Amino acid sequence: MTASDASALTPPGEHGLKYLAARWGVFALDHMLPATLYLMAAIGNVLLIAEIASGAGPAAGLDRTAQLWLLLQRFITTAFVCLIAILFAIRRPRAGQRSGLISDLIALSWRSRDPELRARVKKQLWPALVALAGTNALVLASLAPVTETSPQFVIPGTVVGAIGLVFSLIALAFLGRCFGVFPEARGLVRRGPYARIRHPLYLAEIISALGWLLVNLSAYTLALLVLFIGLQYWRALYEERALTSVFPEYDDYRRHSWRILPGIH
Repeated sequence: MTASDASALTPPGEHGLKYLAARWGVFALDHMLPATLYLMAAIGNVLLIAEIASGAGPAAGLDRTAQLWLLLQRFITTAFVCLIAILFAIRRPRAGQRSGLISDLIALSWRSRDPELRARVKKQLWPALVALAGTNALVLASLAPVTETSPQFVIPGTVVGAIGLVFSLIALAFLGRCFGVFPEARGLVRRGPYARIRHPLYLAEIISALGWLLVNLSAYTLALLVLFIGLQYWRALYEERALTSVFPEYDDYRRHSWRILPGIH
């Protein structure tokens, strides 16, 4: 949370307790609310693990080997979701002290005719919607029942999915407190997988999604995967635009790194 967030939320001329209330309000909305939502998702995954372990839910009809692979993937998924919840709670404020979309949207309730504020919200809104769609495109779909019960599909699918999830955990660990969903500049990370790939987390999520597709084969899930990849690429462009506007050195970093696919693009 930045001071400009609280300033955006505090009506002109108001200071003291109202300013502090605004700052804590932004912290609750920008940090604790998403952290709580992902913590609830982690709890949902734990319940799903219990179902799989008992041979019910997604594990219905699977043999023991496929069931164990599915359990492994769910354990890694739960760790991934828990890490996101933690990073939401502790992430850095935005670089440049710019107010965020959430505080700007709330501020519109009493500054609806402020042209500068309206322009700022309009500029941030569409990239934020793309980011939210890209983040959650496969979340609901991942709760769908497994449609392939053959080990020839389930085992390779869970292995590929697990590889993608492990890579996601590594990328998140290096991203650390610079983590965010909206295209905002919270820091420039160039360590670990970020040394050569600008968006390794998106690459990892796409790999994980490919594994998910193998155990949920259908025209619908294939279309959803294509949509997911398109959204991830789109949000990567928005993020690079945001980082370029804050970090002059980002242009040089971009010239010496791949966007998502190493050696290709």
